[in-house]
Amino acid sequence: MNVVVERRVCYAAIASAIFGILLLLIAIGTDHWVKLTIPGGVYNNHTHSYELGHYSGLWRICRTFFRNDTVPHIKSQYCRTLKFFPTTRDVRKDPEVDEEILDFSRSETAFAIIALLLALLANVFAVYSMQQYRYMFKRLAAMLYLITAFCIVVCLEVFKYSLEYEREHLPARHPHHSSISFDWSYGLCWVVFGIYIIAPIIMFITSRKRKGDKARSENEAMENEPVILGRV
Repeated sequence: MNVVVERRVCYAAIASAIFGILLLLIAIGTDHWVKLTIPGGVYNNHTHSYELGHYSGLWRICRTFFRNDTVPHIKSQYCRTLKFFPTTRDVRKDPEVDEEILDFSRSETAFAIIALLLALLANVFAVYSMQQYRYMFKRLAAMLYLITAFCIVVCLEVFKYSLEYEREHLPARHPHHSSISFDWSYGLCWVVFGIYIIAPIIMFITSRKRKGDKARSENEAMENEPVILGRV
């Protein structure tokens, strides 16, 4: 592959990864990871209303409901922020949570934040690597991209397993006759995962060691020569 073409492909990969940070921010910050629908609704004794379903993300859950005393029935929405460190008393009072699901929630958000920070670091390092002649800088940037992708997929899988746990053990959150589907925020995270898998592959392919006549310049040839450590 021509050197100029290689650099353009690398810059395109880095630009995609930087755009991926924006997509990851949108995915993490929005409430459309999963959507739950309850056919016919279910009556909630605490709110004296019929819940039709809800959608949620890592930070909030938004419910759709209507009250039986309104004719015609007017649908309303109510959103609340999820608590990650509630008191033991709050956990016992809330039928929708237990210690296990709290661990799932904390793990999801932790990996999401780590992935975001690693994505920032990886892109800074990737841009820096393009200004350097030594091939190892690109490979290190590629490794950071892969670690970011790993954190993203762990976050997605933990979220998926948390839904399965809720369905089996928390009927107040997931009634048995309800149906769930992943929403666009969840899909957006998978798009970012794909970007952070493709980008490091490109970085690895274009980070060949160039020495002698294959180097683009004398500086690159010198940088890629082996370094011999020893006493002076």
